[in-house]
Amino acid sequence: MPEFEFAENLIWLWSVPAVAVLFILSRFIRRQKLSKIANRENLRKLLFRYSGIKAWVKFLLFAVCLALLVITYANPRAGTKLKDAKREGIDIVVALDISYSMLAEDVKPSRLELAKHSISKLLDKLESDRVGLIIFAGRANVLFPLTSDYGAAKMFLSTIDPEFISEQGTALGAAIDIAVNKFKTDQKQKKALLIISDGENHEDDAVESAENAAENGFVVYTIGMGSPDGAPIPVYRNGEISTYMKDDAGKTVISKLNADALGNIAKAGGGMFVRSYQTEPDLEQFISQIDKMEKSQFESKKFSQYQSKYQYFLIAALILLTIETILTRYKGKIMQILSI
Repeated sequence: MPEFEFAENLIWLWSVPAVAVLFILSRFIRRQKLSKIANRENLRKLLFRYSGIKAWVKFLLFAVCLALLVITYANPRAGTKLKDAKREGIDIVVALDISYSMLAEDVKPSRLELAKHSISKLLDKLESDRVGLIIFAGRANVLFPLTSDYGAAKMFLSTIDPEFISEQGTALGAAIDIAVNKFKTDQKQKKALLIISDGENHEDDAVESAENAAENGFVVYTIGMGSPDGAPIPVYRNGEISTYMKDDAGKTVISKLNADALGNIAKAGGGMFVRSYQTEPDLEQFISQIDKMEKSQFESKKFSQYQSKYQYFLIAALILLTIETILTRYKGKIMQILSI
């Protein structure tokens, strides 16, 4: 069934009846003015070469031509062609540490905010890959499954807060295990698992989990957020820093980047470790690595690709415009007979 790509332009079809009203009104005014000059019999003698029928024919040609041009402007299309559509890319699972230690401000504006910004920039660089997100602290949860809707992914990402998980800690192994369990498929192509964390106080055997992930088709990459010297962990109240986290002895807790732990996890998972300190993490290294991975096909479907048909209406309009122009310059025998 034909349809219009720019259907809103069809509103200009109202110009056809509007022009018709103006034409009829002009004919009426003209007749009224001529009636004041002479009676009908004398007007026929004075205007013996004028053809009223010709004027109507010319107007009808012009009106149809105008309608055809409006239809051309709306670009009529017909879905008569079938085409295969395929999406290929890499499955990327991002595991984001949202423990309280990620609120430390040894990187600006904070470890967590810089990590969220880095993930957002990663989404901007992707094209047809699918992305899933895991958040973890003392335990791990899937925030959203694999998706190509980067806009929705960014919306979820912007809402992330340490309060999402009440159980505190840094369960790196649990995050890796849930990635394997929730995102594992039967496809042979490898998947990328990107862990963003400060690596501090991890409570399980994350290296063993990374080895298991590698055996199940995942390549594990890690990005370390924070500095080796560390920084205190702020405690917020009403959106403002009220104090800093203290241990049982009343001393201020200093959270430091555990680069060795994150490096060992990446090594066990067959990936690479990137340090983020003072500057944003170099995502180009990660992207260049995943680009080398074999892509998998996500979907294959057939859809109608519309073919534009505006040219037929445009040609018809040009033909009618040509005829109308010829009638303006010449008065053929047929018009003379019709006038008589």
